[in-house]
This record gives sequence, structure tokens and C-alpha cells, in this order.
Amino acid sequence: MIKEKVRIDSGEHSSLVVTLKREANYLILFLTGAWSLVWAGITLTILYGLATNPEKIDGELIIFTTLILLAGVFVIKYFLWHLNGKERIDLNAQELTVQKLGTILTSKRKYELSQIDNFRVVTKQTSPLIFRMYGITGGQIQFGYYGNNKVFGQTLSKKEAQSIVDVLNEKLISSTRAKKNQGSF
Repeated sequence: MIKEKVRIDSGEHSSLVVTLKREANYLILFLTGAWSLVWAGITLTILYGLATNPEKIDGELIIFTTLILLAGVFVIKYFLWHLNGKERIDLNAQELTVQKLGTILTSKRKYELSQIDNFRVVTKQTSPLIFRMYGITGGQIQFGYYGNNKVFGQTLSKKEAQSIVDVLNEKLISSTRAKKNQGSF
């Protein structure tokens, strides 16, 4: 039912861990890879020029070099995301954690379990296509959090997303029930 790119495990302390392997978009992988090679050539040329001719350093060159370096880091981030990216979703009794693995400059997004509405499959994508193609935004699984919609699972099919939604909602309901039972003693 679920392909190899999805892995569902019970983690420690009765948590549910879902790992989603990102399917590569080979066009984006090629474009970001080619851009990274060009970026490396430009960066090495600038650094060589600065090392051999330090009297040419001025404010504009420093700003330009900094912008080129930052742009390269972000392109490499999305190259790595397409090459070997994974999303790890950890649902325990207190919170939901969504983390991107296999790339750079990412952080865990944590959501209080008590503030999460049910999980559902996205019916209409609201983020721009170009952002979804590069893996910047978007997803197939959606949940409400403090009145805002949050998404994850960028390259899942609807069938895969529905299977994961069923498992997450079951765990969410059982965690909520367990908290209510603890509070009633």
C-alpha cells in the first residue's frame, strides 16, 4: 500500500515516527547542480583575485562576494534537499515535530499537540508552483495549528498521504484520550 519512500515506526516513549523520503525532481536537481558548479567557479575566481591582488578590495566587491556566497549556499541547500532529502515527523504525547533531514540550514518545527486540529490530505495547493517544484513550500498533508494551516509531505501521492493521515489521526486521538484520562484522576 505504501511505497518504500515512507517509513512508519513506533519510537521511544510511545511516539510515532514517520520518515518521508523526498522524490527528486531531476530537472531541479540538474539546474541547481549546474548552478552550483558555476557558483563554485565564480567563487574560486573571486577568491583567487582577492588573494593575488588585495589592493583591489573595496566595499562593492565585498558586498558582491557576500551576495554570491549566500546565493550559492541557498542553491546548495535545495540541491541537497532534492538529492537526499527526508522529512521526519515525530508525534508524541506532547508535541508534533517536523524536521527536514539531508540538507543544510534547517530547524525543527515543533507544534503543541493540544493546539493541533486533525490531519487531512490537501485538496488544493495554495503555494506557487515554482516554490513547490524547488521544495521550498507545499505538502500533501495538512493540519490546523492556532488557526493556520501547516503542511508537510511534499512528494507524497494522495493515496500515501491518506494512509499517513489515518495513522497520524489515530495517534492524535489516542494521545488526546490518554491526556483526558490522566486529568480525570
